[in-house]
Amino acid sequence: PTLPAGSEGRWAPQRRTAAILDAAGIAYVDLLEPLRRVPNLPSGRQAVYHLRDTHFNAKGNQVVADALAAYLRSRYAGALRLR
Repeated sequence: PTLPAGSEGRWAPQRRTAAILDAAGIAYVDLLEPLRRVPNLPSGRQAVYHLRDTHFNAKGNQVVADALAAYLRSRYAGALRLR
């Protein structure tokens, strides 16, 4: 993913995990970019998490579901009966 300047350390685990999975030939869905594209709330808080914890709220769940559906369609469209 394209990372903001100065955030390389913060996203290092993401990059390391992706490199390991790529090297092993393991398919995965990188949710970082779709989640980062969601605009923050006016308060500056991320709009995809519940206010008091780090679990996804309805918006976050929808972003993840859309990303997973897009991945499945692109990879398995011929084998699946998707609407």
